[in-house]
Amino acid sequence: MPSPFANSASTPAMALIVDANSVEYEQIARCLQPFYRVLQASALGEAMTYLRQVQPTIVVLDPDMPDGDGFEWLRYLRSNPATQGLVVACVTHRSSVRDKVTGFMAGADDYVVFPIDPETFAYRVALLARIGRR
Repeated sequence: MPSPFANSASTPAMALIVDANSVEYEQIARCLQPFYRVLQASALGEAMTYLRQVQPTIVVLDPDMPDGDGFEWLRYLRSNPATQGLVVACVTHRSSVRDKVTGFMAGADDYVVFPIDPETFAYRVALLARIGRR
């Protein structure tokens, strides 16, 4: 796959994948690892620990987390001055219009439903990251 960053002079980017499902994490990570340094958080609390230490280029969030509601967590991120500017993409099996609207209203910059196409997903993430830098 050609690099979605082909015309970019960006520094190495970092993606924080917040997903408790190891199969889904691996699928997302395989899409992003050629272009990003990937961190994994399998719980929302672990993700917050990372966010206190690093500023990822993008957060990829599964809203169905074992330790809380990912949409509520996203609302918290958007209300916190230290994290409100993060680029966040929800990636989930929730496919109803109501779920998508809930995700966008919570503050998602994008909402992607599984199954994901690896090349399209990598380009979507690159576009979000580019827009987020503006």
